Amino acid sequence: ENRASDILRPIIVEDDYLTVDDIADKMYLSKSSISTDMNEVYKILADYDLTLKKKSESGSFVKGSELNKRLLMLYLYENSFHDALPLYINDDFAALFAYDDNKRREVRHVFLHELRNTITIVESIAPILSRYLCLLTNRNKNGSYVSFTDNEILLIKKLKEYEIAKKIFVALKDYDGFDTDINEVYAFAVLLASYADVLSRD
Repeated sequence: ENRASDILRPIIVEDDYLTVDDIADKMYLSKSSISTDMNEVYKILADYDLTLKKKSESGSFVKGSELNKRLLMLYLYENSFHDALPLYINDDFAALFAYDDNKRREVRHVFLHELRNTITIVESIAPILSRYLCLLTNRNKNGSYVSFTDNEILLIKKLKEYEIAKKIFVALKDYDGFDTDINEVYAFAVLLASYADVLSRD
């Protein structure tokens, strides 16, 4: 699974169609090695309702909703990325999570202050949520935005996490990248709700 994650990191940010040979070249591996791991790559993509585009299709190489792509990016960052960091330090994938260090600490402080006023957060989850906030600013700068159907929005607005997400984004609006579309509030509410089993409400 770690090899599959290593394959996915460079291609999750790729726009052009890639052959197995292309992927092998990016990974400095043989075509046979890559081919062996592609079934696991497809399995991970399917877990996030994502696919790889066909040669005749346009758009990003990884196809699916922006939110699902971000959730996969988070997974790929968390899954042994730190062990592989020297390999990716100048890579586009690492840039997805880049944010000024001082501002990052301030954003984390503001975010956690607002969050702890409403729910008790498990310590291990806070860094994941913080990294997502950095990720969304960089995805927006690259022109990649989340979107939801009217029915999805109605359901999201019923979540307790929606009100929490609104407060967090109001508190962060003066920071670079956070004066953003309401859809980002909906997306963060969904993310908070996805961790509901490890977030203890008062």
